[in-house]
Amino acid sequence: MKVRIGFVSNSSSSSFVLIVGNEALDNYVKNLDDFKKLVVDCMNFSKGKINGFDIKYISEISGECAGGCDAFFNKITKNKQKLIKALKKTKDYNEGDEEIFEDIAVDVKDEIAEELKKLGGFYVTENF
Repeated sequence: MKVRIGFVSNSSSSSFVLIVGNEALDNYVKNLDDFKKLVVDCMNFSKGKINGFDIKYISEISGECAGGCDAFFNKITKNKQKLIKALKKTKDYNEGDEEIFEDIAVDVKDEIAEELKKLGGFYVTENF
């Protein structure tokens, strides 16, 4: 297994997870607007431990995940009305954005993953 910091493609030859400490994630989420908080909720973080430290991890990172993001898309579809309501309250909202909220949610998810990486999160990949 190798650790890679940065972009990791989601091809059939590799799998990956983003790992971040619980405290780092919780502190990061506190400062997000409601739309981004809902996106984090839809990102399907799992809990775990590494060397006694509490962590959260996710295996669906890239917006280009070609079917690997079914759980994320199911959650944003289930929470569509909440997401659109929160989106309309953001400073970046433009008229008509509710029509493309799925694309916006994916972009925000990717942005969040990159920001978490800057806070000390890291990718682990395993090539098959």
